[in-house]
Amino acid sequence: MDLLPDIITCHIFSYLDVVSLVRCRAVCKEWSELLAQDAKIWKNHYIEIGDQSPELNDIPCYYGKIVALQCTWNPNDCSNNITVQTFTMQRNTQAQSSDAIRGKSGFSRGRHYWTVQWEGPSYGSAAVVGVATKQAPLHGDGYYALLGSDDQSWGWNIPGSVVTHNGSVDTYPSTKQVVKLHDTIGVVLDMNNYTLAFELNSCPLGIAFESLPKNVLLYPAISVVYGQSKVKLVYHGAPFEG
Repeated sequence: MDLLPDIITCHIFSYLDVVSLVRCRAVCKEWSELLAQDAKIWKNHYIEIGDQSPELNDIPCYYGKIVALQCTWNPNDCSNNITVQTFTMQRNTQAQSSDAIRGKSGFSRGRHYWTVQWEGPSYGSAAVVGVATKQAPLHGDGYYALLGSDDQSWGWNIPGSVVTHNGSVDTYPSTKQVVKLHDTIGVVLDMNNYTLAFELNSCPLGIAFESLPKNVLLYPAISVVYGQSKVKLVYHGAPFEG
């Protein structure tokens, strides 16, 4: 397709579905730039999707809105005690249970940024945000930091002010933070340098994990223990520099 005029290439792209278009953007720089310039393609698909969630209001372009929808919570990849409404998951009340959920899309390369907000009613004794492979468990008996309890997940346990992986814990961040309900927790996954970092209300807290596994898909994930907990996930794309 390199020999085709841009207008013909875009016409061919117009016949593709959303998933195929997103994959085309990752093929090469030329296709990525060409698709980025053609807002009409993304607008038409966004209108077809018909999702008017308020979480999309702060995402300026149609491509970004579509990707955010593809990268939010996966209702088919969570504990049976969790229900999902697009961007918000809810843990139903269940005694002596720790429950987790993954996002729809995993990442093995590039830099990625998403935000998580606990909407209440409480963080409880263990509220963990981070990443997990497909092999990480989504349910455990008792109340504990499920995310980070094995070698397939990495997380920041907010109430405990620690990061945890494979059962080991370290204090994080270095300066204790008071994290309130509805605060915006930013997650920065850098699969070029294999690091995971967090932010609190747009303030960087530093790198939490280094030496993440290479060539492995890592998914946005959380684990919760408090009944009726509601947690929102919004994917924003590459982290803002500056």
